[in-house]
Amino acid sequence: MKHISSINSTHPQNLSYAEETPIQVRPYFPIDTPVAYNAAKEIVSRYGDRSWDLRSMSTDGTSAFTLHFPLSDARALSPLSSLIYEQHKALMWLHMDAGDIRAPRTLRFANLALRAWSRKAENYGVDLFTILTNPEWLTQELKDMNQTYLYSTTSLINTLWRQQGNLGIRRKIQLQTLRSVLSQESKTRPQYRQTPLIPSRVYCEILAGLINRMEIIEEELDLLLKAYTKIKRASPSITETSPTRRCCINQPQARLPQPQAWLRHSRRLRTAQLCEPIEDGSPNVQF
Repeated sequence: MKHISSINSTHPQNLSYAEETPIQVRPYFPIDTPVAYNAAKEIVSRYGDRSWDLRSMSTDGTSAFTLHFPLSDARALSPLSSLIYEQHKALMWLHMDAGDIRAPRTLRFANLALRAWSRKAENYGVDLFTILTNPEWLTQELKDMNQTYLYSTTSLINTLWRQQGNLGIRRKIQLQTLRSVLSQESKTRPQYRQTPLIPSRVYCEILAGLINRMEIIEEELDLLLKAYTKIKRASPSITETSPTRRCCINQPQARLPQPQAWLRHSRRLRTAQLCEPIEDGSPNVQF
């Protein structure tokens, strides 16, 4: 996905707190910007659409994968609601273009998380970027969010911080404070922590047993090396090739026992005819 520059690099409608704006809310990016193409390289979704058809990003390229951006059609829609809608779409667009190849499932959950934060922002009477960058509100609202949305929020805030210039955010984002809030909330949910495949107690016992065996080997290492040397001198090399086999391998193909097998073609099927076995009982096949 190609990166595009914002048409509102100093977007005047980013609200710090609950503010009413008398001017019309504008999209952050050109509404005719292509978002997705089909297999025939035809545009199937543009930035200004209410839904983005991203099935071309699915594993097989045909499975349904759509991101929806719901917005009321009422004429009395408040400027704040319109602003939250545009912020939701702009952040999702930049999140998709963050340089990482994100799985459809990851993008779908990120979009759902933004929809949840959009509703919370409207309840607070602030815009979407404000609630996502306010540590106090973030701490309070994360408590009733599921673990999947928590993970999605972490990556979305990182994208918001990286793209604050394109989004026209004038307030300084306290990234470390926000990460600390997310980390603390994650620690309060131990049931979602990933456990190792092998319990640490069993793993340590295995390591201890291996260390004990290594110590035994080290104590008798000199004796083992002497025994190995004697065995090697007394026995022929296991890699030595038998005279009969070595003779046949080193000879040119023309001197191999006859008849030889030749590759025969029949109805696009290739078959090989085995010749008589050579002295050591191995079949000789020539392709």
